Amino acid sequence: MTLFAALLRLGLGGILLYAGWAKVQDPTDFAIQITNYRLGDVWAPWAAVALPPIELLTGALLLLAPRRSPWLQAACLVALGMFAVFLAAVITVVLRGIDISCGCFGGDSGPVSWITVARNTLLCTATAALLWYARRGGDSSVTAP
Repeated sequence: MTLFAALLRLGLGGILLYAGWAKVQDPTDFAIQITNYRLGDVWAPWAAVALPPIELLTGALLLLAPRRSPWLQAACLVALGMFAVFLAAVITVVLRGIDISCGCFGGDSGPVSWITVARNTLLCTATAALLWYARRGGDSSVTAP
Protein backbone atom coordinates (compact mmCIF):
# COMPACT_ATOMS: atom_id res chain seq x y z
CA MET A 1 0.00 0.00 0.00
CA THR A 2 1.30 3.39 -0.82
CA LEU A 3 2.19 6.01 1.74
CA PHE A 4 -0.80 8.04 0.52
CA ALA A 5 -3.23 5.19 1.25
CA ALA A 6 -1.62 4.59 4.64
CA LEU A 7 -2.05 8.28 5.49
CA LEU A 8 -5.69 8.14 4.38
CA ARG A 9 -6.28 5.15 6.64
CA LEU A 10 -4.59 6.86 9.57
CA GLY A 11 -6.42 10.16 9.05
CA LEU A 12 -9.89 8.79 8.38
CA GLY A 13 -9.65 6.12 11.06
CA GLY A 14 -8.41 8.67 13.58
CA ILE A 15 -11.17 11.13 12.74
CA LEU A 16 -13.85 8.47 13.17
CA LEU A 17 -12.38 7.24 16.46
CA TYR A 18 -12.19 10.79 17.80
CA ALA A 19 -15.71 11.67 16.64
CA GLY A 20 -17.23 8.46 17.98
CA TRP A 21 -15.49 8.80 21.34
CA ALA A 22 -16.57 12.45 21.71
CA LYS A 23 -20.21 11.52 21.00
CA VAL A 24 -20.32 8.49 23.27
CA GLN A 25 -19.33 10.72 26.20
CA ASP A 26 -22.70 12.55 26.15
CA PRO A 27 -25.39 10.79 24.08
CA THR A 28 -28.11 13.11 25.37
CA ASP A 29 -26.31 16.19 24.08
CA PHE A 30 -25.63 14.41 20.80
CA ALA A 31 -29.35 13.57 20.45
CA ILE A 32 -30.16 17.26 20.96
CA GLN A 33 -27.60 18.23 18.31
CA ILE A 34 -29.17 15.75 15.88
CA THR A 35 -32.64 17.16 16.63
CA ASN A 36 -31.37 20.66 15.83
CA TYR A 37 -30.90 19.60 12.20
CA ARG A 38 -34.71 19.36 11.92
CA LEU A 39 -34.56 16.27 9.74
CA GLY A 40 -36.83 14.06 11.82
CA ASP A 41 -36.84 14.28 15.59
CA VAL A 42 -37.98 10.68 15.97
CA TRP A 43 -34.61 9.43 14.70
CA ALA A 44 -32.44 11.51 17.05
CA PRO A 45 -32.35 9.18 20.09
CA TRP A 46 -31.73 6.13 17.92
CA ALA A 47 -28.98 7.82 15.94
CA ALA A 48 -27.37 9.17 19.12
CA VAL A 49 -27.09 5.64 20.49
CA ALA A 50 -26.20 3.81 17.25
CA LEU A 51 -23.87 6.21 15.46
CA PRO A 52 -20.97 6.51 17.94
CA PRO A 53 -20.29 2.73 18.16
CA ILE A 54 -20.50 2.48 14.38
CA GLU A 55 -17.98 5.33 14.05
CA LEU A 56 -15.68 3.68 16.61
CA LEU A 57 -15.83 0.27 14.92
CA THR A 58 -15.39 1.74 11.45
CA GLY A 59 -12.44 3.86 12.59
CA ALA A 60 -10.79 0.85 14.23
CA LEU A 61 -11.25 -1.25 11.08
CA LEU A 62 -9.79 1.50 8.90
CA LEU A 63 -6.70 1.49 11.09
CA LEU A 64 -6.32 -2.23 11.75
CA ALA A 65 -7.86 -4.27 8.92
CA PRO A 66 -5.40 -6.01 6.60
CA ARG A 67 -4.78 -4.22 3.32
CA ARG A 68 -6.47 -6.71 1.01
CA SER A 69 -9.24 -7.78 3.34
CA PRO A 70 -12.95 -7.41 2.74
CA TRP A 71 -13.03 -5.80 6.21
CA LEU A 72 -11.10 -2.78 4.95
CA GLN A 73 -13.39 -2.45 1.94
CA ALA A 74 -16.47 -2.77 4.17
CA ALA A 75 -15.11 -0.14 6.54
CA CYS A 76 -14.51 2.19 3.59
CA LEU A 77 -18.07 1.67 2.34
CA VAL A 78 -19.57 2.31 5.78
CA ALA A 79 -17.41 5.41 6.26
CA LEU A 80 -18.31 6.70 2.80
CA GLY A 81 -21.99 6.14 3.52
CA MET A 82 -21.79 7.97 6.84
CA PHE A 83 -19.81 10.87 5.39
CA ALA A 84 -22.27 11.16 2.49
CA VAL A 85 -25.25 11.30 4.87
CA PHE A 86 -23.44 13.86 7.03
CA LEU A 87 -22.68 15.91 3.91
CA ALA A 88 -26.31 15.89 2.82
CA ALA A 89 -27.42 16.90 6.33
CA VAL A 90 -25.03 19.85 6.59
CA ILE A 91 -25.93 21.04 3.09
CA THR A 92 -29.62 21.12 4.04
CA VAL A 93 -28.81 23.09 7.20
CA VAL A 94 -26.71 25.65 5.33
CA LEU A 95 -29.31 26.05 2.58
CA ARG A 96 -32.12 26.47 5.14
CA GLY A 97 -30.09 29.02 7.09
CA ILE A 98 -30.26 27.13 10.39
CA ASP A 99 -27.59 28.32 12.85
CA ILE A 100 -26.51 25.23 14.83
CA SER A 101 -23.42 23.40 16.03
CA CYS A 102 -22.57 20.54 13.70
CA GLY A 103 -22.20 17.96 16.48
CA CYS A 104 -19.51 16.26 14.42
CA PHE A 105 -17.09 16.01 17.32
CA GLY A 106 -19.39 16.19 20.32
CA GLY A 107 -20.22 19.34 22.24
CA ASP A 108 -17.14 21.29 21.12
CA SER A 109 -18.03 21.24 17.44
CA GLY A 110 -18.20 24.44 15.47
CA PRO A 111 -21.17 25.86 13.64
CA VAL A 112 -22.48 24.33 10.43
CA SER A 113 -21.25 26.45 7.52
CA TRP A 114 -19.90 26.12 4.01
CA ILE A 115 -16.60 25.18 5.67
CA THR A 116 -18.39 22.17 7.19
CA VAL A 117 -19.70 21.30 3.74
CA ALA A 118 -16.18 21.55 2.29
CA ARG A 119 -14.74 19.41 5.11
CA ASN A 120 -17.36 16.69 4.59
CA THR A 121 -16.81 16.80 0.83
CA LEU A 122 -13.10 16.27 1.46
CA LEU A 123 -13.88 13.35 3.81
CA CYS A 124 -16.09 11.75 1.15
CA THR A 125 -13.39 12.20 -1.49
CA ALA A 126 -10.64 10.82 0.76
CA THR A 127 -12.77 7.81 1.70
CA ALA A 128 -13.60 7.12 -1.96
CA ALA A 129 -9.87 7.26 -2.77
CA LEU A 130 -9.10 4.83 0.06
CA LEU A 131 -11.85 2.50 -1.15
CA TRP A 132 -10.30 2.58 -4.61
CA TYR A 133 -6.92 1.65 -3.12
CA ALA A 134 -8.49 -1.09 -0.99
CA ARG A 135 -10.33 -2.61 -3.96
CA ARG A 136 -7.25 -2.77 -6.11
CA GLY A 137 -5.23 -4.20 -3.24
CA GLY A 138 -2.65 -1.45 -3.19
CA ASP A 139 -0.92 -2.83 -6.28
CA SER A 140 1.14 -0.33 -8.24
CA SER A 141 -0.28 -1.50 -11.56
CA VAL A 142 -3.88 -1.62 -12.66
CA THR A 143 -4.97 -4.38 -15.03
CA ALA A 144 -8.04 -4.43 -17.19
CA PRO A 145 -10.77 -6.92 -16.22
